Amino acid sequence: MNPDAASLREHLSGRVARWQLPERWTFVEGVPRTSVGKFDKKQLRARHAAGELAVQEMRGGGQAARSR
Repeated sequence: MNPDAASLREHLSGRVARWQLPERWTFVEGVPRTSVGKFDKKQLRARHAAGELAVQEMRGGGQAARSR
């Protein structure tokens, strides 16, 4: 199953406060890890800056608009 931003937002809308729902979503195959097993945020940021990650922005009505 490959969820999209709109279906995840809909699923979470009844479970968390509205302000906690992300406006931008990025889906990755796997989260890079450091040598000690922590999330490698630097690598994710570098991939985002290089345009390697597709970002879906959610508009007011929960509609997804793709950017990059």
